[in-house]
Amino acid sequence: MTKQQVIDLLARVNEDEPVFLLQAEDKLAVDLIELWAIRARKLHYPDCKIADGFKTATEMLRWQSQHSHG
Repeated sequence: MTKQQVIDLLARVNEDEPVFLLQAEDKLAVDLIELWAIRARKLHYPDCKIADGFKTATEMLRWQSQHSHG
């Protein structure tokens, strides 16, 4: 998900609704997103949301490998 896509989504969030953002630079992000997608599948979330979670995790892994130092 791009920065602009996040901004667009935030426009739909209620003013008093808590939100938590994970970035690719966070080493925990990939595992947490994959865990979310697995649990979302068990709770019958829409397939498109689950697929988006796994896609985002994959994109984050790619970003991490391109920006790793060491």
